[in-house]
Amino acid sequence: MNGGMQLRRDYLRNLPLFGGVSLDACMQLAQCINPVEINDGTAVYKAGETGDSLYILFSGHVHLEQEQVILNELSSGAHLGDLEFFDMAPRSFTVRAKGPCEVWRIPYQAFDDLRRSDLKNFALIAMNAARQMSRRLREIDAERVDRSTTS
Repeated sequence: MNGGMQLRRDYLRNLPLFGGVSLDACMQLAQCINPVEINDGTAVYKAGETGDSLYILFSGHVHLEQEQVILNELSSGAHLGDLEFFDMAPRSFTVRAKGPCEVWRIPYQAFDDLRRSDLKNFALIAMNAARQMSRRLREIDAERVDRSTTS
């Protein structure tokens, strides 16, 4: 195994999305990673596009935008594109680089291949993604409550 592949495998394994996932499963996904350098202000993907990949933000920061309104800022270690992975709907947000960044594109096909070969580890990733989405929803709910009580 070369050093770059081991770095990718280990980086994935240490992200919450891949918590508890085996080294072999992380290696299977790491082999499918396409690293992409994104310039400041450039979209990683745009709202309305068809999703075909999950993205890992390896370095830098991105904004999640909807109709040119910044909804959130994410930094290294975040994953993007999980909603579309589950519901197969078009992208909900535009994700735009805030400064230079590197994202790792993992095609949804790589996850489907993992599902076919290792259902247990695929299920762990799906559960981890559901937990992350649940946390995000709770944060949004808390922000709404805060805004309504301070208005």
